Amino acid sequence: ETGTGKDLAAQVIHKVSPRSRGPFVRVNLGPMPEHLLTAELYGRETADGESLPGCFQRASGGTLYLSEIADLPAEHQAGLVRVLDERVVMPAGSDKSLHVDVRLVAATHKDPDELVRAGVLREDLFHRLGAVRLHLPPLRERGQDVEFLLTHFLNRFASRFKKRIKGFSPRALRLLCAHSYPGNVRELRNIVEYAAMICQRDMILPAHLPVHLLAAFGAAGHVPEHRAAAHADGRSRRRS
Repeated sequence: ETGTGKDLAAQVIHKVSPRSRGPFVRVNLGPMPEHLLTAELYGRETADGESLPGCFQRASGGTLYLSEIADLPAEHQAGLVRVLDERVVMPAGSDKSLHVDVRLVAATHKDPDELVRAGVLREDLFHRLGAVRLHLPPLRERGQDVEFLLTHFLNRFASRFKKRIKGFSPRALRLLCAHSYPGNVRELRNIVEYAAMICQRDMILPAHLPVHLLAAFGAAGHVPEHRAAAHADGRSRRRS
């Protein structure tokens, strides 16, 4: 599903790898016009000899994260296979190949096996990218991660907004952990960003949460027993 935290997972992979001191470059292939892909991926040399690096060069020594890899047109998928095999790129407008040294992480919100069967994703590219595969289930199936993600994003946004917010009040935390998050990690991040932005205290309270979240539990913000029990069970599994 979309919003399950693929970008965050790619960043974590980079940070815990031997390449963590190198750059992390993210490219979303989904909305990119096809005529710009070659220059964005492999770079471009202008008529006056200026070299404009592509994402492979910009990520040299680090990690290149290609989001929505299945949206890459077939001819560019074939080119990517060659790059992975030969470890070189040829910038547009140049006749010289350049060595590249990156860790490549790719993601799609669709089932890659089905994409291969449908001919949307090249099988040879899939096998080169799929040496290590990670499946990120929707957030509603991994409730034990919610509290960790809430803390992670609160630290990020408190720092961004230059605020000293220690955490969440018990009631706010119960509401946040009981929410089903149909928008997955992206929705959780947006909720925490909103709360941190309007919070003028040292703790996130229910009053700082979006109206739609409070409305889901009624005017009193009451958490149903089965939701509260699921949250408690998730926390106990996390501690164990």
